[in-house]
Amino acid sequence: TYIFDIIYDPKAVPFYTIWFLLRRFNDNFEEFFKVWEIFAYMLFRDNRFQIIPIFLGNSKQGNFASGEEGKTTTLRIFEKFVGEKNVDKTTLKQLISSEFNYINLMGKILHVMSLDEAEDIYGFESVIERLRDPTITSMVKRAVKGVTFPNTALHILVGNTLPKNRKKTIAFFRSVKMIIHFSLPLGGDWVFLNFVDDEEKSGILNLLVLINKIQKQRKGLYGLLNLEDTEREYKKGSDPFTSFILQIFDRDPESELPREQVLEYISILAENANIILPETISTTYLTRLLHSLFNATTKRTTKSDERGTEHRTYYKGIKFKYDFNQIVNGRIPFDFIPDEQNLDMAKLDKFEEFQNALQDYLSTVPNDMIIQLSNFFSLFNPIRWDSRLMGANNRVNLDNWIKVFEMLLNADSSIYPTLYQEFGHNMDKISPEGLRLFLEKELRLKELKERGDSVSNGMVYIRILED
Repeated sequence: TYIFDIIYDPKAVPFYTIWFLLRRFNDNFEEFFKVWEIFAYMLFRDNRFQIIPIFLGNSKQGNFASGEEGKTTTLRIFEKFVGEKNVDKTTLKQLISSEFNYINLMGKILHVMSLDEAEDIYGFESVIERLRDPTITSMVKRAVKGVTFPNTALHILVGNTLPKNRKKTIAFFRSVKMIIHFSLPLGGDWVFLNFVDDEEKSGILNLLVLINKIQKQRKGLYGLLNLEDTEREYKKGSDPFTSFILQIFDRDPESELPREQVLEYISILAENANIILPETISTTYLTRLLHSLFNATTKRTTKSDERGTEHRTYYKGIKFKYDFNQIVNGRIPFDFIPDEQNLDMAKLDKFEEFQNALQDYLSTVPNDMIIQLSNFFSLFNPIRWDSRLMGANNRVNLDNWIKVFEMLLNADSSIYPTLYQEFGHNMDKISPEGLRLFLEKELRLKELKERGDSVSNGMVYIRILED
C-alpha cells in the first residue's frame, strides 16, 4: 500500500503537468507519452518488465551538453507527487562501493541516479543489472547473510551522456530498453513546480492509475525498444562517432576510395551534424574502425614519373553513401542539417504531429479504455470554443499554446494589458494565481471539468492489486 498525502479529487486532470511535458517534447511527442508510461509503471511495485529507464539530455552548446532540457524538473514534479519520504537518491558510486547502501532502497517508490558518473565507475553495469531483479539483498550490521526485500522502486538513470557498456552483456541492454530523449534547452522550468498542488497531484494520480491498468492489459510499456534497437540506440549515444561512420558509408567489396577524400568527407559531414571527432583520431584508428565495421582493407599504390614518386592509400570495401562532389561543394544532405533548422525548414504542423502521436499511442490502448484516456487530453483536441489560443479555423494552434507559457515564463509588464486587463491585475511579477486565473478563464477549465462534490480531505491510501 502506498500512502500519498493528497487532498484527493477523483475528477482532477493534471493540466499543468500535461502542458509542461508537451512544451518539453514539442519536438517529439512520442517521448511525452513515454514519460507518462514510465511513472505509471512505478505503481506495479515489482519492476515486472525489468527495465531501468534513462532520461537522456541531447542538447549541445558547442562541444558541451547544454542542460536545461527539463530532466530534473520532470523528476521533481513526480517526486512532489509521491512525497520526499518515498524517494531515494543513492548514487551508482555508493551502490558499487558498499553492499550496505542497498538498504536505502527498501520500501521506496522512486530511485533516481546520475548516469554521468558511470563512465568513471568500473562495473556500473552490474549494479544496473542487479536493480532489475524482483528482490534486493543488502548487507546490514549484525546480519551475516544480509536482508532481502522486494524491489519496489522505479529506478531511473539521468544524464547527458551514455557510458560505454564495457561488459558487453545482453542483460545490460535488456535493462535499458526505454530511453527518453530531452532535446529542448528551454530553461525556466522551476515555475511549473508552483502548480503541483493537491489538485494537480490528484490529476497525476488519476492518469497514472489509468495508464497502469492499460499496461496490465497490454502486458507491456509503450515505447519499449526490442533488444536489437536498444543495442543500436545505446551504442549511438555512447559512441556517436562510430554510429556516425555507419550512417555515412556503405559496404561495397568492389569500391576503392582515396584516404584523403574519406577524411575530407568525414570532416565536412561531422561539422554539419555537430559530431565531435575523437581527440585520438588518426589514420590508424580510422583504418581499424572501418575494418571492424565494414571489413574494409587498405590498398597502397606507388606511381613514378619525371616529377617524382607518388604514394597513395585507398580504402577498399566501402563507398560513400552521399555524393562526394556535392558534399565538397557545400550541398549537405537534409539528414545532416541540425534539428532546429530542420524544424524551421519543414514548417511542421505541431497540432497534426501531436494528433499523430496521440493516435499511435491510442492504438496500443484497449478499446474500452480509449474514451477514459482521451478525457485527459481533451483540452489538446480540436474542441471548438472562443479563445485567443485557437487558430482562425477553430483548430487548436499548439504553437500558440506553447508560446503563451513562454510569454508567462518570461513575463514583463508589456504583456499584462493583453492577458490581465479583464482581471484587473497590476503586478510587477507574474504569480501562480494570476496564471491559473488566466488559464481557467481562457480555456474554460472549470466548465470542462464539470466538477461535483468529489473532493475528499486527508491522506489517500492507494492499494494497487496484484494480477
